[in-house]
Amino acid sequence: MFTAYGEVKYVRVIQHERGFNRGYSTGRAIVCFGTPGAASSAIGKMNGRVFYGKPMCVEYYKSGYELRKEMFDTYFGRKEHGKMPTKRNTNPVPREPIDPNDAASIKQTYADRLAAFVRPSHPQHYEEITELLLEYDNDQLKAYLETPLLLQTQVDNAATLVTIRALMD
Repeated sequence: MFTAYGEVKYVRVIQHERGFNRGYSTGRAIVCFGTPGAASSAIGKMNGRVFYGKPMCVEYYKSGYELRKEMFDTYFGRKEHGKMPTKRNTNPVPREPIDPNDAASIKQTYADRLAAFVRPSHPQHYEEITELLLEYDNDQLKAYLETPLLLQTQVDNAATLVTIRALMD
């Protein structure tokens, strides 16, 4: 269904975690495209299309943090927080020009930069570690990528979590 708009890297069907419906689909899924353009095309063409009698809601992925922040801002209004001081970037990971208004291209750029940072130290689990790190909102990711020591701490924490998950399986 979504491959008509570009390369699909993976699909994750969201399932109920508790209760009577545990293990059954919630009717939601995450579709990860190979390029931001493919994602934009799919959103434009698939949003509102009827699937099994219900209109689909197709939008960019939002982490739990972003959803909570959006909900907070909706009910309590947007609050300006103090900005972190800017530092000279000493991160060896290359930067690519991105469209600052396109959340998908920003997230994809962060994913590429994180993968490039994680791959040398954790070659077998870099994809899982990168996915865990992408759960942070874009502001947090930007701060981590500008501070290599802080980023390495987060990578080590994520690697520990991946190892624990592997031991539990």
